[in-house]
Amino acid sequence: MSGVSRADFHGIGFELKEDQFDGDWKMYSKGDRIRWGLDFTAIKEMLDLPIRLNSEFKIIEEWNTGKEISELKTFVDCNRDFTFHEVVEGIMWELSFYGSDEERMEKKDEVMAIKAEIDAGTAELIEVNHDDLSIEP
Repeated sequence: MSGVSRADFHGIGFELKEDQFDGDWKMYSKGDRIRWGLDFTAIKEMLDLPIRLNSEFKIIEEWNTGKEISELKTFVDCNRDFTFHEVVEGIMWELSFYGSDEERMEKKDEVMAIKAEIDAGTAELIEVNHDDLSIEP
C-alpha cells in the first residue's frame, strides 16, 4: 500500500530479472516490481494475503517527459504514516472500483472477452506510437 492523496492498494509482483519491453518500448527495468490491480480478484482469494504498508515515496518530475521512469529526476524523498481510515479507504476504493461483486465479475468477463478476441486475432487493433503519447503543457 502506498500513495500520497489516497492510499494505493495493489498487488506487487516478483523482482524482474531483466528489462521488459513492448516492442521497442521499455516498460520495466531489471529490478522493478510490476504493480498489479486487484479489481477482478475475488475477495476470498485475498483473505490470507499479507498487507504491507510502504511509507516511502518520491516526488519526481512529470512522467510525460519521454524519459524512462528510472531516469526521472527525484525532487524529494518522503516518508509518511497511514491512518486506519486511509488503509480501509484504499482497500475499499480498489475493491469497489467497478461496483459490486456482481458488477466486477461482469466487467471481468467483458475484459476477458476482449482479450480472447485479441489472442484469436479477430479484434480490430489500433497501432500506438509511444512517441506521440507525451502531453504538451
